[in-house]
Parts: sequence; C-alpha cells; structure tokens
Amino acid sequence: SFIPANYYLGLDNRATVSVSQTLASLSGEPYGNGYSRQPASSTTGFTITNDGTTCQARSNIIIFAATSGSWGPVINLFLTDASSGTSGNLYSTAVLSSPIVLSAGETISVRFSLALKNC
Repeated sequence: SFIPANYYLGLDNRATVSVSQTLASLSGEPYGNGYSRQPASSTTGFTITNDGTTCQARSNIIIFAATSGSWGPVINLFLTDASSGTSGNLYSTAVLSSPIVLSAGETISVRFSLALKNC
C-alpha cells in the first residue's frame, strides 16, 4: 500500500460526522486569512504505540493561525492525505469540544490521536 510523505490536518464546520463522508462532504473549511491544512510527516509526524491490544498514532502538536483576518467557526479536526481540495482520502474526524473562531493574530494548537483495537 502507498504511504504518502505527509498526512494533513484540517478544520471544518460539518454539523454531523459519519463514516460515509469524504473530502467532498467537508463544510465550512476556512479559506484564506492564513488558514491551510497543516502537514504531519508520515515518518516523523506521529508517535506510534502498541500495547498488544491497541495501536495508537498520536500527531505532534500542529498549529493553525489566522494571519491577515479571522476565520471560523470550526468544530471538527480531520485527517487526510490531501493538502487541499477534495481529491484524496478523509481518514478520520475528531469533533472539538466547542466551536472555534480565530481573529487575526490568533492561533490554535491541536494534536490528533487515532487508536485501533485488536491490531
């Protein structure tokens, strides 16, 4: 199987999340004002642990910034192999505890974690 050089973390504002969704299902992903999907190296961007029952991939801390203006609200953090657009795979989504709006000059730091049991 093909492993990309980078995975990407992005933010969007889908009201509901389901297993059948694709990148075309994203809604409210910010555009401009400093927002972009942030890369996480497939070789150094994650810490992998396996206790014999559960495999966990945990990303390094990723920072999103609003540079020239505000963006949001966003409520979901997603993992994909596409740096932008809708061609690629939507692997997973984590719903944030509350919506986030960033004003110019503000940042948000996130970490993505994905666990698989019985692997």
